[in-house]
Amino acid sequence: MAGPVRPLRILLVGDRKSGKTTCCLKTVRMLRDRGIRPGGVVCPKLYDDEGRVTGIEALNILTDPPSREILAQMHCDLDGPSTGAYHFSERGLQFGRNALEAGTRLGDVVFADEFGPLEMRGEGFSNLLDLARTPSIPPMVIVVRTDLASDFCRRLEPIPATVLEINSSNRDKMPSRLLGLLRASI
Repeated sequence: MAGPVRPLRILLVGDRKSGKTTCCLKTVRMLRDRGIRPGGVVCPKLYDDEGRVTGIEALNILTDPPSREILAQMHCDLDGPSTGAYHFSERGLQFGRNALEAGTRLGDVVFADEFGPLEMRGEGFSNLLDLARTPSIPPMVIVVRTDLASDFCRRLEPIPATVLEINSSNRDKMPSRLLGLLRASI
């Protein structure tokens, strides 16, 4: 007799600028090309005309093209919490939480970009940990910075996590690797 199915939780771990969000966006395209429906939220940086980071955008990837909302801006007070140079929009955070919830109901794979300092404090995408700990939720790819990965794994227990570390030497191959793991679990 087979035991209970263990949910697939993949932590995409890397330092700042390692390519975590880009990897997610490439994998989303690859999944769509194969008829697999991604859901959740991916949060790319926003840049000004001179290439400087100005903020973060939240993309609801359940829709194609994704719907979007400003998540955070630098050096500009918004109505949500702050961490580092980023000031978050409560509307953007709620948009991301809603995208995660919808992705778990309607997607074949759920992306959560990212578990960061706000989530460590119970803010931000505050529903992420509860969703990840729910065994019935589809496979999830959760973006986590290297320095927060072990804490996230502890918080995720008893759900096991597959940790993939992305860096400059493997980032070009990581979307294909991620796709292979996800396809094997769907």
